[in-house]
Amino acid sequence: MHISPFCGYIVDSDKVIFDHRFYDEMREDFMSLYQKGVFHRISDAPAYFILEIKKANKYFTGIITLTSILDYTTGKIEAHEQTIVKKQKIHKKLLATRKAMIKPAAVLINKNQKITDTLHKIKKNAKPVISVLFPDSSTRQRLWSVDDQHTIAQINIQFKKENKAIIADGHHRFAAVAKVNGPRSTNQILTAYFTTDQMEVYSFYRILRPLKNQSSHSILQAIQKKAISWIQVKSIPMEPGEAFYLIHQNRIYAFKLKKNRNTLWPHLFGDQITKGIFKIKNESISKRVFFEEVTISKKEYTQMVNQYPDDFIFRLPALDTNEVLHTKTLLPPKSTLMMPRIINGLVVHMI
Repeated sequence: MHISPFCGYIVDSDKVIFDHRFYDEMREDFMSLYQKGVFHRISDAPAYFILEIKKANKYFTGIITLTSILDYTTGKIEAHEQTIVKKQKIHKKLLATRKAMIKPAAVLINKNQKITDTLHKIKKNAKPVISVLFPDSSTRQRLWSVDDQHTIAQINIQFKKENKAIIADGHHRFAAVAKVNGPRSTNQILTAYFTTDQMEVYSFYRILRPLKNQSSHSILQAIQKKAISWIQVKSIPMEPGEAFYLIHQNRIYAFKLKKNRNTLWPHLFGDQITKGIFKIKNESISKRVFFEEVTISKKEYTQMVNQYPDDFIFRLPALDTNEVLHTKTLLPPKSTLMMPRIINGLVVHMI
């Protein structure tokens, strides 16, 4: 990987409280807040930033850098799922209006004990430059600044050996930056690298809308014919397992599909259900496909169900990070929800 340190900006805690209101305002009009002096430069020396995310009782550690977009356009950093063209245009516009990258794209690399040991050593021997409890007290995100030239050189050596990476979160940001000045652009993108043991894979809900001539009864029958097990259940467990779940007209079903060892769940589901039953050829442009993040609260879950009362809401089984990293085929859009998620504005790169 061609990574480099940068002069990052963080929120001035004396001028603003990092709460939901500030978070929303930052997303809507970052430049206005920046011009008010809400963000300040951490130091004059370019630095890497060690990121620690504590969620419940789990800790996830990564490193935030700038990465040459050439690593993406030449295939060293790969997309593992299709992008949605409309979202690419949105991110390109945001780059132009914000004149900043306010959230790093997350990149997944192979497990690397030397990198892990280096990051944990830095955390142990230094104080974080910022600590944010957001969006609630169960999630804490902290940053350490690394501007020591010897440590930066050590990190650079380790990352030069990394030749395989995938985008865990930020497909549309990578695509937008790559399009700014063409495929041979020398632009850089704000990135957070995590090893496979420092991320988890969840799934989005996929909402499929039937054709006008397809009845609910016929679709349910068609799914049951594909399934090797089928049962009505009372709820969907938060931790993803090996079952598919379907919500339709206030009923919840759990089912399984026969798996080919070389085929990942999103492809299997796409071939048998999305294309086979719903006749949707391209999920990235179809107006009959919708995506929602896995919801935690009962309120959010209820809102989703009410928003799509006659549609078919699916949750797919979990993948693991090694499966995603080493898949040789592009997955459908929104096949994975990589966790943890980095909050906007934790560290900012001005462009």
